[in-house]
Amino acid sequence: MSSTTAEKGLSMYPKIRLYILAVMYLMFVIYLFVFLPHDVVIVIHIGLLLLWLFTFRLERVLTVYDFPLLVLVMGTLVFGRAFSITGLKFGNLEVYITEIVLLLSLAAILLRGKKAWNDWERIVPPKISLLLILYFLMGTVYLIAGYWIWGFKALRDIVFCHYALFILLTTDFLRSSRKLKRVVDIIAPALLFSILYGLIVLFAKGHSRVSLRDLLVDTKSFNVTLYYGLFILFGICFYAYTKRWKIVTILVMYWALLFMILFRVRAGWAGLIVALLFLAVILRKEFLIFVPVFLLVLASLFFINKYNLQGKKQVLHKVTQEIQGINPTVRTNFSSRNAAWRIHLWELYLKQAFQYPLTGRGFGSQPLLDRRITHKQPEISDIGPDSGILPAHNHIIGLTYKMGIMGLLLFTAFNVLVFTHGCCYLSKCKSEYNRRLLIGSLAGLIYWHGIALLFDVLESPPTAIFLWILLGMVLAIVHDDESHVPEQH
Repeated sequence: MSSTTAEKGLSMYPKIRLYILAVMYLMFVIYLFVFLPHDVVIVIHIGLLLLWLFTFRLERVLTVYDFPLLVLVMGTLVFGRAFSITGLKFGNLEVYITEIVLLLSLAAILLRGKKAWNDWERIVPPKISLLLILYFLMGTVYLIAGYWIWGFKALRDIVFCHYALFILLTTDFLRSSRKLKRVVDIIAPALLFSILYGLIVLFAKGHSRVSLRDLLVDTKSFNVTLYYGLFILFGICFYAYTKRWKIVTILVMYWALLFMILFRVRAGWAGLIVALLFLAVILRKEFLIFVPVFLLVLASLFFINKYNLQGKKQVLHKVTQEIQGINPTVRTNFSSRNAAWRIHLWELYLKQAFQYPLTGRGFGSQPLLDRRITHKQPEISDIGPDSGILPAHNHIIGLTYKMGIMGLLLFTAFNVLVFTHGCCYLSKCKSEYNRRLLIGSLAGLIYWHGIALLFDVLESPPTAIFLWILLGMVLAIVHDDESHVPEQH
């Protein structure tokens, strides 16, 4: 094949991807008028996302082994918890998409044998690697002991420790400089359609025929808030860098910030403010692009409130309340967002955790709740999206309850080391693209931990995975920049 023919072949893939985006958009429009079960909606879009990824496979950017992780990330960004609770049932045990992807991706890595371990040693500094291995082994011991005592209830707690394997999956995926440079292009549909999904949910004419409303049953406000906050942070980082997509970047940041405010997750606001302060210090003048976006959002909120946008003010309030709904199996005396309620919950968790301060109470155990928290002790099922479990709403306290001070120290140590590893390398970055991606990842870590201090982010798979992915991104970006000098644009 001549070089001219090869170039023509490569040039057609962006056009194919535009057609796929058009079909995705058309399907969203159809959902406004034709009712389809939300499982069908998810399946259709995952099929279209696979087609999107396959075009990158034809360009030799991706391999088929990359597909499971990317489908998980993109599906979660678009559909949140509604996607993450899909899975396969084996008797009384249901295995969800997150665990399925974890197993498939690990199997692909194991097929590479010693090469995979060599890549890990090259990318991850020895101290961080040792801490992660110790943390994983500690969690494995807790899982075995918890299963012996509590049965399948212990499996729910793999989110505390075994999701750390997503660091391995992320570093393995990004070990190729070519993938790292195209990662934003690859996940672009998830960014765009997550925003479109929020737009339709909040502002489309809201009657029972709108099938996307069914997804609200399985959507949680802090899921959406986490994703939109990440869009804002990375958008600020890349606005000055991108040449062709400045308007799209502005629009994504605008809608994401507007939705974050409308969803009223104050923990998300607090985490975002801290992350924005970090960006302001690092980016300085470039950070000022956030100011007009913020002012535009304030103006939009004024018009929504004053002019009853589309005559749907009541519908908007109702939808927002649905998105903010807590698990119906847990009835509380206080609002789940109330500061006093959280303080009572934290006191209860800590009081029972410090009965075993060093080791914690183990996987599968749950605290006894009192009347300040709930009228009735919920019935705890083995495992599942509606298990009846009331998490600590603070990842530090929740981790201390499960794994004690030893587990907490390991968790804190490798998080701090990865963050400082990234921060210390910022001034050494050879590639401007890598520098901006690294700044966004570090800001994302600050943001994730900020929300996790007030919500059950670590205990929920659709939000927990992004901690480990962001940690893996920091490690992979630093290694890539040390090893190569990628093209600037």
